[in-house]
Formats: sequence, C-alpha cells, structure tokens
Amino acid sequence: MFEDIHRWFKKTFPKASFTSQIVKLKAEIAEFEEAEGDYAGRPSRLNYLKYQEELAYVVICAINLASFPEMQELIKEKMKINRARSFNGDEHIK
Repeated sequence: MFEDIHRWFKKTFPKASFTSQIVKLKAEIAEFEEAEGDYAGRPSRLNYLKYQEELAYVVICAINLASFPEMQELIKEKMKINRARSFNGDEHIK
C-alpha cells in the first residue's frame, strides 16, 4: 500500500518539497480536527464519513512526507530514542 501511495504522490506532485509537505500535513490535520469537531457536535453518517476521509488523508500525507530523505533521517533518530524508552501501554515511562 505504501508503495502505491508513493507512486501516486510522485506522479501527482512531482515538484513537492519536504517543506511543502510539512505545510500540507499541517493543513490536513486542521481539516481533520474540524471534521472531528463537526462529527462530535452533529453526529451523522455524513459527518462521520468526512471525519474518516480526513483521517485517511492525514495518514496519506504523513506517508508522502516519509518519502523524503530528511524525514527518514528524523524518523531514524526518533526511533533510537523510542527503542531506549520503557512503555506502559501507549505512554513512555522513561
């Protein structure tokens, strides 16, 4: 699935940069948060579908961002930190 998303991304946005994708991700997160608020305030099937759609696009944007070498290096460094931590459920305790 990730490879398919990367192919689509490179074909659709050949001039995208690391910085432009950070901006895009932030915009999509804002749209997701708005859709989440709409669904919480007015639960309906339509609002739920919009909420799901926006969540999916946040993930797609994050996957696209991960294709850049700059992000891959940041992820490697963060994983070093994560591997050294202890976790209790979803939260780190050290």
